[in-house]
Amino acid sequence: MARQVGGRDALGYTKQDQKNYNYSKRQKEQKCGEVGSLFKYFQKQRKENPSFYYAVQLDASKLITNIFWADAQMIVDYKLFGDVVSFDTTYKTNKEYRPLAMFVRFNHHRESVIFGAALLYDETIDTFQWLFEAFFEAMSGKKPNTIFTEQDPATAKAISLVMPNTYHRLCKWHLMQNALKGVNHLLRGMTTTQLSESINSYLKDYLQSGYDIVKFFIHFERLLDAKCYKELKGEYNLRQKLPKVKIASPMLIQAAHIYTPKLFLKFQEQYEEFQGAFVKERVERNATHEYIVSIYGKPKDHRVIWNPFEKIVSCSCRKFERIGILCSHAFKILDVMDIKVLPEKYILKRWTKDAKNEIVQDFNGRDIKADTKLEVTTRYKFLGPMYVKLIALASECEEAYELALGSYNELSKKIDDILRKKSNLYQVDINQENSSDEMITISAKSLKKKQGCKGRHRIKSCLEQPKKKKKGSIHQPIQTNQCL
Repeated sequence: MARQVGGRDALGYTKQDQKNYNYSKRQKEQKCGEVGSLFKYFQKQRKENPSFYYAVQLDASKLITNIFWADAQMIVDYKLFGDVVSFDTTYKTNKEYRPLAMFVRFNHHRESVIFGAALLYDETIDTFQWLFEAFFEAMSGKKPNTIFTEQDPATAKAISLVMPNTYHRLCKWHLMQNALKGVNHLLRGMTTTQLSESINSYLKDYLQSGYDIVKFFIHFERLLDAKCYKELKGEYNLRQKLPKVKIASPMLIQAAHIYTPKLFLKFQEQYEEFQGAFVKERVERNATHEYIVSIYGKPKDHRVIWNPFEKIVSCSCRKFERIGILCSHAFKILDVMDIKVLPEKYILKRWTKDAKNEIVQDFNGRDIKADTKLEVTTRYKFLGPMYVKLIALASECEEAYELALGSYNELSKKIDDILRKKSNLYQVDINQENSSDEMITISAKSLKKKQGCKGRHRIKSCLEQPKKKKKGSIHQPIQTNQCL
């Protein structure tokens, strides 16, 4: 900090002052208590951005059992990328060993993004039902098409109650863990393994199980800042240069301009594979054409249907339905139909460079400004050099100096008036929104304490417990229809 302002003398405070400030801050936090510190944090977040959402649940003894929150960026990301969601409660990352539940998935860079988070007291049907309802309230009622979860009966039941029309599937990462225990009905073609490992890595870097509630939120915010920086870096890089196109075809050149780099590489892999594709059988009727497509060196064939009237292609491998890009088999049939550019209907915006060029509204119908701090910084950077230059010129003579000083006083008064009016309007708005929150703050006695075992992994359900084998018996795999 001293280097940035030109030395310690210009800093305005000493090292001891900083220590005293930090000590005073800790004392205030301790005086507020856990509940006071928690709500103070939430109210600070909402003051910085009115689109911040939080909810808490109290038990009959007025103890806080469950806490859910989603910031403005999470709400924007869910609106744009929440067609498929992964829900996990594997991690216990705080002093009370509460499960940290998170709604996560991939953004257009195929990087993990967090849509919402919660600290839970337990993992019962009632708790998950409350959490899912709070999550959808924050997201203006939007439900995902598909949700991946671990193998847990309570989660499955809550999903069937709150989002009955959402397709529920098991996370491949958890299935792989359970496969060692006899759960061998693995689902192929999913990307949840990469997602779980990515999130797990971030959590280990930023969160520790010994953190109290205040420290937890401080470090969780650091985690979000790191993810935000990584995305900004990705956005900058994709604007600087196009990815390398291996085959100079119109469709690949088109894709290189449209898709983010990671998605383009996946698209290009399929396009390269299509070079070795050939049609083994064909049945061409008026309404539909059916083709059996094979790839040189690969044993499995795939059935591709082409609708000549609607110009729709579909493949039995279902890559487009699962991932959002066409497969090599579909490319082959498009080539047979002499289609050399990618049809618009097969370009999903969520994988494009322009995926985030959309205005999203929050739970109160307001347009979301995801990063208000960035806007303030941008304005500061724009105004700063202009006024520094003006001050340098005004210092050249007495008359110019007096003019600048008088203008400053007048301008300062006008700016204060604008900010005061804005603050009053905002305070009225916030008071109206937070009346129920204040009642909860007053009612809540403290966080409900629980006994737990130290570590990041949740207590396993009965379905996941390894079963003792009896002599001579054959272990049968567990089947749960709800989760498939």
